[in-house]
Amino acid sequence: MNGVGKCTTEKKILIVEDTDYLRLLMAEVLDSVGPRVEALPTADEGYSFLQKCGHNVAVLVTDIRTPGRLDGVDLARLVASKWPHIRVVLTSGYNANSLSNLDTFDQFLAKPWSIDQLRGAVLKVLEDADPSST
Repeated sequence: MNGVGKCTTEKKILIVEDTDYLRLLMAEVLDSVGPRVEALPTADEGYSFLQKCGHNVAVLVTDIRTPGRLDGVDLARLVASKWPHIRVVLTSGYNANSLSNLDTFDQFLAKPWSIDQLRGAVLKVLEDADPSST
């Protein structure tokens, strides 16, 4: 896992999850997928990171509910408008059908998810972003 805030030329997966143990687990699981992983606790911090390094991010995996000014849905909407190349995986303990206006994501991953489901969702959006990889 890369250090917080480092911007390199490598493609990255950005994780935004406020629950420490889930953020660490997600980072460990996704570190083996390919792109480097950056894991942050709030959407506000995720947005700051994207302002510096958004051109290098391939996938955003974000919880819908995060503390701060922005939540995960706000962040997904900003990504869709400013960095349309970034694929978005939203995750939540809430049922996707009960949430409104979630048109800014590529995959929804309901909690509790399994490691295979997390890895599969991210691999799917990476493949969708780069059809030559199949």
